[in-house]
Amino acid sequence: MRLGKPWGDEVWLEELRSSGYVGAAEAAQAYDFESGTSFEGFAWPRIAGAMIDFLRKQGARLPPAVL
Repeated sequence: MRLGKPWGDEVWLEELRSSGYVGAAEAAQAYDFESGTSFEGFAWPRIAGAMIDFLRKQGARLPPAVL
């Protein structure tokens, strides 16, 4: 997902980045190392989902392709 100037100032982007970190931390806690799936494949949807949830809470209008 690309984000640029239309999404706001640097502080807002830092909060968005932080929501991704929270998604990564939650994925790390939930990941089953014996599952046979890669951590990247497991974590990426959770990280992206956390960031999309943050954007929705901020009232951002997201394009359908992101949803």
